[in-house]
Amino acid sequence: MRRRAVAAALPAAAVLALARPAGAAQPAKPPPALVDQVMADTNLKTQVSLALDNGYGVGLNSWDGRLTDIRRQVTGRQIDLNGDRTPEWLVLVQSHITCSETQIDCRLLVYTPEGGGFRRVWAAYRLGTGPVIGGRQLGEVTAGPGRTNGWLDLSWRSMAPSTRGQTIALKFDGREYR
Repeated sequence: MRRRAVAAALPAAAVLALARPAGAAQPAKPPPALVDQVMADTNLKTQVSLALDNGYGVGLNSWDGRLTDIRRQVTGRQIDLNGDRTPEWLVLVQSHITCSETQIDCRLLVYTPEGGGFRRVWAAYRLGTGPVIGGRQLGEVTAGPGRTNGWLDLSWRSMAPSTRGQTIALKFDGREYR
């Protein structure tokens, strides 16, 4: 009986595997030092009208009133963007505080390892401006084939209502992705 259930489930698993975009990487949990850097760089106090408990990523969920630890909502993916064989991190903070409750307007953050820590290499856009990415699109970000200033260009399909379906592209200007 179990063999039949497993055999019946195999075609469905194959369809799910094929549904994922080619080359899509699964997001992973960034190291704690990078999460600390992301929390410092996003400076939630200036972005949020909610009263954060400790100003460091714990706040109220706007839809149910429960506390949430935003640090647990940081997800990432590693790609060597500059060809030095040390992968950079593409990072999203998948929280209603940074992406809204619709999760279609997150900011893609990019970090490179440097001196035992991480250096931000993404443009700091004001809230409500700049390119956005869907909260579940991290695995769909394409690196290359184009390069600008020695770093791979990044691109993805927009989910935002005003640009839905368009390709968003970021290029490295020598200091950061814009």
